[in-house]
Amino acid sequence: MTDVGSHHFVKGHNGVLVPQPSDDPHDPLNWSMKWKFLAITASSLVSFSQGFGPLALAPAFGYYVEEFHCSLADAIQFTGVSILILGFSNFIWVPLSSSFGRRVVYIASQLICLASMIWRARAQTYGSFMGACVLNGLGAGPAESIQPAVIADVFFLHNRGFQNTVYWTAYMGSLMVGPIISGAMSGELYCVPQKRKRRKGKTNKEE
Repeated sequence: MTDVGSHHFVKGHNGVLVPQPSDDPHDPLNWSMKWKFLAITASSLVSFSQGFGPLALAPAFGYYVEEFHCSLADAIQFTGVSILILGFSNFIWVPLSSSFGRRVVYIASQLICLASMIWRARAQTYGSFMGACVLNGLGAGPAESIQPAVIADVFFLHNRGFQNTVYWTAYMGSLMVGPIISGAMSGELYCVPQKRKRRKGKTNKEE
């Protein structure tokens, strides 16, 4: 692009900036690199943490079958329903973020995810645990939709490729790291009672 008449485009190191920033110092495009870095770091952490919930259930399917006295197919539905709700929840989150701002959506969704995790930990029945999974899917929706909007708000076009790579790495990384962590946790939960049973068995035999 070139200047036209009396109109002069705002330029950077890579030429004309797209989109053009306004004169408002509070315009996210005019933020310092420090604030932009903090914004994308916070957004990436939210995407990473929200991606943990749905797929982290897989290593514990055997534990759920035993705990809730259900079939393997029923246990797998915990993940399936959670992911289904996650996808459809963006029809709610995206309009809300456009109307009330990204920050409000991030805070609300994180609180919902926190509530769902507490509910999961305290669930005693299959139906209760499924309800927690539904709530978790609802809360985790912004992990798939809001950060790209944040990137578009804060960065110019020539910077967005790298920032979208950061987002994709954070989100997809959570889908891979979550099952590893939950696998170790579910293994401990399952192994400790088994060890206790073995110790009791040995004690009874000794008596």
